[in-house]
Amino acid sequence: MFLGITLSLSTETPPPLSAALSRELSMTHGMALKSDSHVNEEPAPALETYAPPAVMQAVTSCRPGLPGTLKGPKLANAPTSLAPREQRPPRGDDDGLASWRATRTAPHGASSHAGAVGGITAPMDNVTPEQLAGYQDRGVAMAMEYAPKVLLAIVTLIVGLWVVRGITGLFRRTLMARRVDETLTPFLSSLLSWTLRAALVISVVSILGIETTSFVAVLGAAGLAVGLALQGSLQNFAGGVLLLIFRPYRVGDLIQAQGELGVVQEIQIFTTVILSPQNRRVILPNGALANGNITNLSAEPHVRVDCTVGVSYSADLQQAKQVLMAMATSTPKVLADPEPVVAVSELADSAVNLVVRPYCQPDDYWDVFFAVTEGCKTSLDAAGISIPFPQRDVHLFEQKK
Repeated sequence: MFLGITLSLSTETPPPLSAALSRELSMTHGMALKSDSHVNEEPAPALETYAPPAVMQAVTSCRPGLPGTLKGPKLANAPTSLAPREQRPPRGDDDGLASWRATRTAPHGASSHAGAVGGITAPMDNVTPEQLAGYQDRGVAMAMEYAPKVLLAIVTLIVGLWVVRGITGLFRRTLMARRVDETLTPFLSSLLSWTLRAALVISVVSILGIETTSFVAVLGAAGLAVGLALQGSLQNFAGGVLLLIFRPYRVGDLIQAQGELGVVQEIQIFTTVILSPQNRRVILPNGALANGNITNLSAEPHVRVDCTVGVSYSADLQQAKQVLMAMATSTPKVLADPEPVVAVSELADSAVNLVVRPYCQPDDYWDVFFAVTEGCKTSLDAAGISIPFPQRDVHLFEQKK
């Protein structure tokens, strides 16, 4: 590549460069000569006419005695002197080749400062004792500055973990004393423990001098993203916690919720499992249960069974009521206190509807319901009281022509 500067040309034909100078320029600066230059063995009297100032300075420093007066403009960042190019050792001289390559990689006199040629840094062997002492002083100063913080952080971490364990144990014992559900107690204890540990870690990091604002912001953003992605599951999770805390029903209770009726088998964190009368396992989400209506048929010591039966308008109502009352009191698993109730509930289109309401234990609900329904039919038939049923009368008329 040619270095572009303004050259001062004479009116006469310039004398050609010598062969020695041509070889020197190609070796020391790696610069190609112009194609119209001629080479002979005679010395050139005016080198600055053909070569840039940087090249002239390099040639002058390498071969003293040659004319090197600089008259061109000074190049920016041009080196003022270059070391003589060392000849490559012959093949087979491994030690010489290694030394030559090391010299080319890190030239003599190069440093890690701005004055280094090509920005090549010196090896660690060239570090002065003053620099090494400075590094040691700097390390001691940093140790004196951060050692108290590290010690305080370690003490805070140890004491904090001990305090977290104490608080968690006290919280667990409190839940057990209040007879909180066994499924909820370890869950709430673990949740409290991890929350306190996270706060402890943030405090320790703050003691070390690390900025925790961005860290807390990242945790908040991550929590928001996870919450939006799992909002349905988190709703069921929150519903499960509320159900386990307030306990609107327990395992073994007969409940009716979300259009399903059955006995509660399991209360989990996300779902509730019930067993229907058809012996089907029904899984209900806790979020819907916590926000919907729940009918707990086992909350009271006894439940009422409702059965409806219709009698003819021509039947004796008092007789029908006595027959049904006798049937209800004699049915197995029906409680005597409170006693059953038989009453007229509706005057329908084709029948007088009577309700039979015996009481029983929650576990005996279906047994009593089926027995009373069957007893209404058999007892009325035995008493000669008819039960109307929907029917249609068709009258035919003969039209005469």
